[in-house]
Amino acid sequence: MRTRRSSFNIAIAILERCRIPARSTHIVYGVNINFKLFQEYAIDLIREGLLTKEGDLWKTTGKGLNMLGHAREITLTAPCLAP
Repeated sequence: MRTRRSSFNIAIAILERCRIPARSTHIVYGVNINFKLFQEYAIDLIREGLLTKEGDLWKTTGKGLNMLGHAREITLTAPCLAP
C-alpha cells in the first residue's frame, strides 16, 4: 500500500531541491509534484522566508537551510519520522 507524503515532507523536499538554485520544472520533476501544488507550497514557503525566487530560479534561503538542518536532526533522533 502506498502512503501519502505529509505537507512537511513535501516542503522539506522542495527546500532540499532548491539548495542549488533551480527552475520550476526541475523542482516539480525532482520532488514529484504537479505545478499547481508547487505554486501553493512556494507561496507558503516564501511567506515564511524559507524560499526565494531570483529571476526564474528558486533558491532556499538561509532560514530555509536552517530548517533543513533541524529536520535532518529530527529524523536522526526519531527515524520513524523520516520521509
